[in-house]
Amino acid sequence: YQQLQHARGQALTLHTTAQVLLTLQGPEEALPPSQEALALFRQLVTQSELRELARDNEARVLNSIACTHIVAKELKDGFEALGLALKIFRDIEDAHGEACSWHAAAIACLMPQGGNCEAISQMADAHAPDDEDEASLVPVGQPRQVSRRPRQGDPAEKWAKWAFERALKQFQESGDQIGEIAARHSLAGLLVTAGDFEEGVLLERQAVTLCRKMPAAPPRLFAATSLGLSRALLMLGRIGDARMAA
Repeated sequence: YQQLQHARGQALTLHTTAQVLLTLQGPEEALPPSQEALALFRQLVTQSELRELARDNEARVLNSIACTHIVAKELKDGFEALGLALKIFRDIEDAHGEACSWHAAAIACLMPQGGNCEAISQMADAHAPDDEDEASLVPVGQPRQVSRRPRQGDPAEKWAKWAFERALKQFQESGDQIGEIAARHSLAGLLVTAGDFEEGVLLERQAVTLCRKMPAAPPRLFAATSLGLSRALLMLGRIGDARMAA
């Protein structure tokens, strides 16, 4: 790609390389190629014929950079990158990209470092000002509504629940079933930890059901949801059901 002077191909290759490095070697190795890819996509944004596509790519690399910072426990930098990504995704009306950002933000919010609630509150003020409606769980296949946005001073768990719900709703709206399964699983784990076992079982069972209906569902995701369902059932004292789920 460098020899062909194909900047977009080079940037996409760097982005993919960074994702592989994050999995195999960790955030220190993954960050430099991500930052190089980001710089290339930002150059492409200035080219009118590639602007919209390059902006989408730029936002997705920012999400990856945010996840890299979160893995490295550099949460301030992670939230900053997520905020930049969300702004682009909202500008280009990419619900799937927004869902990925909110899912990452929820995970970061639950990490033990301080300042997480303030960071996600600022993201909400900037990128989700209208989420004020109360709502309850809805069945698989129907968009999940988002609970009333938390207020300043609310605990991290409440902010994370709201962000997971927002991610789940947008994954449903964009038709990303793998994202929906992951968001249901994440939200279920948070609820079970908080003691809401019944809703946790419901969400995890829905995630397992979606996995079974997907011919190409990732095995690791199916295993994670099955174990999550087993854990939630154990917390309810349903030992036989928990053994069958696992």
